[in-house]
Amino acid sequence: MKIISHRGYLEGPNPDKENNPQAVEECLSYKFDVEIDLRMLKGKFFLGHDEAIYEIKVEWLYEYNENLWIHCKNKECLENLNSFHQKLNFFWHENDTFTITSKNYIWAYPSKEIFKNAINVLPEINIEDTKFKKKKNILGICTDYPKMYSSLLEDGTL
Repeated sequence: MKIISHRGYLEGPNPDKENNPQAVEECLSYKFDVEIDLRMLKGKFFLGHDEAIYEIKVEWLYEYNENLWIHCKNKECLENLNSFHQKLNFFWHENDTFTITSKNYIWAYPSKEIFKNAINVLPEINIEDTKFKKKKNILGICTDYPKMYSSLLEDGTL
C-alpha cells in the first residue's frame, strides 16, 4: 500500500509545513509520496492550499515528478499542466467522490468507506483502522500522519 503525505505533513497538520517546499522534500527523503496544492498566477507556479504562498519553478515539479500528486487549485494550473506538462501526475476536484489523475489513478475524496484500487484520502477522519484489515487491493492512502500509518503497516497492524 502506497502512503502519501498530505501537503507535506509527517506527523499531523502543521501550518508551518503545509505545502512548504522544504517540508515536501523532507517527506520525500522518508520515501513517502506527497500530495501538494498547486496554483498558477500570472504564468508562475505557487504552492499553497488556500492562497499562493511558495513560488516554485516547474523544474522543481519535474525533479520530484515520480513522487508528487499535484492537486491543481485553479483553472489556469489545470489547463497549463494539461497542455504542457502531461508527464506530471495531477488532478482537480472539489467535493466529488472520485476523480481520476492524469496518470489514471483513482483519487477518492475523504469518505466513510475504503475504496479498492484507489488512493483513499484522509482515512483518519472517518475510517476505523479495522476497515483496512478487511479490504484487499487498497492502492494507497493520502494522510496527515504518514509516519504513523507506515509504522502500522510495518508491524502488521494494517
